[in-house]
Amino acid sequence: MRKPIFLLIVILSLILAANPAFPRDVSPADAQKYLKTHPEAKKYVSPEGKPTSEGEKLLKTRQKEGAITPAEVKEGLEKLKEKEKVQEVVLPEKTLPPEEVAPLEEVKEEAELSKPKISSAFPGGLRVFGQQLFSAGPASFTPPSNMPVSTDYIIGPDDNIVVQLWGRINEQYTLTVQRDGSIQLPQIGTIQVAGLTYKQLQELIKREAESITGVNVNVTMGKLRSITIFVVGSVKKSGAYTVSAFDTILNALIYARGPDTLGSMRNIQLRRRNKIITTFDLYDLILKGDNSKDMRLEPGDIIFVPKAETVVAIGGDVKVPAVYELKKEKSLLNALKLAGGIKPSAYSEQIQIQRYLENRERIILDMSLDGLKKEKRPFTLQDGDVVRIFPVIKEDTNAVYLFGNVTRPGKYEYSSEMRISDIIKAEDLNPETYFPYALIKRYNPPEM
Repeated sequence: MRKPIFLLIVILSLILAANPAFPRDVSPADAQKYLKTHPEAKKYVSPEGKPTSEGEKLLKTRQKEGAITPAEVKEGLEKLKEKEKVQEVVLPEKTLPPEEVAPLEEVKEEAELSKPKISSAFPGGLRVFGQQLFSAGPASFTPPSNMPVSTDYIIGPDDNIVVQLWGRINEQYTLTVQRDGSIQLPQIGTIQVAGLTYKQLQELIKREAESITGVNVNVTMGKLRSITIFVVGSVKKSGAYTVSAFDTILNALIYARGPDTLGSMRNIQLRRRNKIITTFDLYDLILKGDNSKDMRLEPGDIIFVPKAETVVAIGGDVKVPAVYELKKEKSLLNALKLAGGIKPSAYSEQIQIQRYLENRERIILDMSLDGLKKEKRPFTLQDGDVVRIFPVIKEDTNAVYLFGNVTRPGKYEYSSEMRISDIIKAEDLNPETYFPYALIKRYNPPEM
């Protein structure tokens, strides 16, 4: 404490500059440097560099104790300059070598992973239900161009059609559909085929070939046309994709690695010429095997994946613990059905919901499965809810345990009026058994 007061008195003396005995190299500017690094001195010195009333009192007290000598002033200045040197040291900036600097995309991905997720409420976290469809990626996916063409495939420009004639004429022609939707078939002429299904195309060419006597015909598809479509919204790899005209919404989602952690699995929109043509729910495909809304794509189609609206986590003793997106199944009972129902080992008397209220607080709600079934109004889940299903107590409630020098130690069913002799027979005792002593440990004493 003595050193700060000593320096302060020296500074005050310099500001006053009232002592002609002080060295010539002392200036009020030196005193101001001290004040910048010691804000507490402002109690004694004003912003103009003059002593306050407290400063004058301190000087008077010091003068009574003994005058400040030039040697003391010099000592104070040297200490002041030493402090300035320490404060003026600039540490060199630590820079990573070029190979250690993470690319922008990787930094973004790391930041995304650090966001809090409701799945983190469970040890090990929970997967997003439906993401398993896209876990393998496009590498394990068989392109539709290598699959048989279905009879409802729509013919369009740039499709290749293979026409084989045999009988009086043995020829094979590979014909490309022109921009005007026609093909030129030798011996027959121009045929308009664009817009027909594959089945209709086969029937049309066979009818036209009947005009040639003694000729049989077979029509198959060759190389299918390529189209450009767009996958945008909350997907892992958004952008433009060149795909086969045989591709569907699901195929395009696989190319884009599926919805991201915020994307909807249940409201995937196919937009064509500024209209929503259909909405595809992946849960229908996963849970019911229904792909009726998985439409075939056309040039310029846009697949838009919006953000999921109501997302809950269901974990614990359920058959399929995961993070679920709710659509019509917002009641707790329906949400449990999505998760496959509770396990036989689940404790149905305590279903716990963790909920956030208006972004202000978090609460816990406990309820029983039987109580939920009896309620007239279903309990509705909200976005961000975490549902926990606890297991029953692992101990058996109707068992007794036998240990020691016996042939069949272990667990036995308990019944009323049961006696020790009911589980220990003479033949159940091993040799060298000590008969005078046995221990019965009872955890639940009988009621008096």
